Amino acid sequence: MKKTFCLLLALGLTMVVGFSAGFAEEMQSEPEAALSVAVEKTELTPATASEKTEASVAPALPAVKEEMSLTPVAQDKKEEAKKPGQEPSVQSAEPKAAPKALAAAPRKAKKKFDDEVLLIDDFNSGVRSNLLGGAMGEWSKDEYDDTQGCEIDFVERPRLGKKGGYSMQISYDVDSPNQAYNGIWVKLEGLDARDYEYLVFYVKAPNYPPYGTDSLKLELKNKKGETGIYKVKRIPKGAWREYKIPFKKFKGLKDLSELKELIIVFDDKSANPKEGIIFLEHLYLTKGEVRRP
Repeated sequence: MKKTFCLLLALGLTMVVGFSAGFAEEMQSEPEAALSVAVEKTELTPATASEKTEASVAPALPAVKEEMSLTPVAQDKKEEAKKPGQEPSVQSAEPKAAPKALAAAPRKAKKKFDDEVLLIDDFNSGVRSNLLGGAMGEWSKDEYDDTQGCEIDFVERPRLGKKGGYSMQISYDVDSPNQAYNGIWVKLEGLDARDYEYLVFYVKAPNYPPYGTDSLKLELKNKKGETGIYKVKRIPKGAWREYKIPFKKFKGLKDLSELKELIIVFDDKSANPKEGIIFLEHLYLTKGEVRRP
């Protein structure tokens, strides 16, 4: 009996010692395992560390690059789009065309019609400069004499040509106790007319008071000082008439290479009535029988 008790006691002590040793061994092995894992995580190669660093930063890079690649205008538009309740404005990629500049004087001559016609002016612009770049104006024998004078204007009616244009209205007065003559001048800017045969224009007088003269005089001058004279007769009242005058009819003018100016003259000897109005339209040069420009 005593022997059996001693045997059981020894067996129990052996089991206690074995359990304690195993527990101690397990506790000792766990720190080593944890330490080895920590060392494994810490001992990364430089390449691996760089890869992990890039991987951690990479998701943020596209957003940063996108923000940096935006122009200031696009950035502003993006910020506008982010504002709640506000629609982003759309800006065209094409630059806006610069406003067209205003037409500057002198005016440019229009293209010749089949090289047969050179338009000096159709008066549709309503300004005192012609298509050759020359000025136009009035003149009088005595500008200080209130009993005579001449004045030009541009009127919509009557007109000859396109809608919205003008004709030149010439108001003259030679009904004076003094010698009286006046008219208008048109600068031709040294025009070379040697390739042309005719000077053409349209004229009419009103069929209502104050009416207008049925005759006037033309003077065509060149830069050499020559002056050619031609008398226009039978100006109709109430209807346009075309006057097609050959340059050879301007007596006294021989050189057409540099024409200086055209002058229209009203005088107290031939104007009938001595005070009135005429209308002038489409002044041009032509080589032959061609349509009106």
